[in-house]
Amino acid sequence: MIRTTLVPRVGVACAVVACVSAAWGCGSTAAPPGHDAGLPPSAPASSLATRVEIAPGSVQPRSRHGGARLTSEGDAGAVASSPDEHADAVGAVAWTRGAMASGDGAGLVIVRDPAGVELARFVAGQGPVTSLAFTANGTALLAVARGQSVLWDVATRRERVARPSGPFDALLPLPDGRRALRGDASRVVALVDLQSGEVIRTYGKADVDDDKRQNLMAPTSLASSPDGKHVFAARWDQALHVWDVESGELVRTLPGLLHVALSPDGRVLATGTGSFSKRGNELRLTLFDAASGAELRRLEAGPRATFSPAGHVLASLEGSSVSLWDVATGQRLGEATATAGTVAAGHRVRSFAFAPDGTALLTGGARGEIVVWSLGAAR
Repeated sequence: MIRTTLVPRVGVACAVVACVSAAWGCGSTAAPPGHDAGLPPSAPASSLATRVEIAPGSVQPRSRHGGARLTSEGDAGAVASSPDEHADAVGAVAWTRGAMASGDGAGLVIVRDPAGVELARFVAGQGPVTSLAFTANGTALLAVARGQSVLWDVATRRERVARPSGPFDALLPLPDGRRALRGDASRVVALVDLQSGEVIRTYGKADVDDDKRQNLMAPTSLASSPDGKHVFAARWDQALHVWDVESGELVRTLPGLLHVALSPDGRVLATGTGSFSKRGNELRLTLFDAASGAELRRLEAGPRATFSPAGHVLASLEGSSVSLWDVATGQRLGEATATAGTVAAGHRVRSFAFAPDGTALLTGGARGEIVVWSLGAAR
């Protein structure tokens, strides 16, 4: 086992203020004045009351599995990874109760238990694994490698469905576990049946000449509301769109580029704002009220982010490490990074996901390793 060191950026305990815990869609179906029907109302200030304390240095690496082993001399002392492990960068990870998954650039997916013991492995396709996601009930894993998708059963440890699926990079399971959202090389987002692969509905309209635009309009990130009623689609050079899943109607256009994530209660949206082009990326992570589109706060972080299960904390990719942020205040809580002089020096993060209970963070590395970081109390 090789351990790394997390370097906190704070010297005192950090208060984390929780978002409203009411689920999107609960309560009255009538929208409050000034809000769109079907979108969650803004959180009243009086509801921001729950606090969780993060003690200094409580975020620590717990374990490392697979990948190239490094000596204390850093890269110069690296040795080849085991042939039984990932031999390429881990570009996607996912975690559900009882199982965590990692996928690499060669299409290999390895499923382990939370202690790191391998449960199963399969090849998702002939290309990099671009997306891994467990269904909401944790019974199946959806893996995507370019041109191929695999629906894998957690209980039986067997593939349910495997098929060539066309040129897309992501499938996002909806909460019902039967359908998924697909983003491909056009500007269209499709709703597909997970078992048959049949396209049920599309969102948006593709132009005839889309294939000549170097895919700049292709969806780059997808998210769904907790109740599965709305889909959020981010792109490289177009505002973020919100669609009604069942009717296919455009509900709202919001600021945001490249990446999108929703808090577990569906009230806070995290996305990139700024500019993004082939000449450079100047995007910063910005939080919005998902219903009104009002900006809540900006963080000095990159746009690729995910919320903790309780919604108190955001994890964002910063170069080759992961930073943790207080959602309510925008304060940086710490940074999951390897320090020089340790046996795991050189761990460069390529993907990340929270544990289902929010007490740990899983990161996939450039050398095929995965690292589990302890976060202390549930987030």
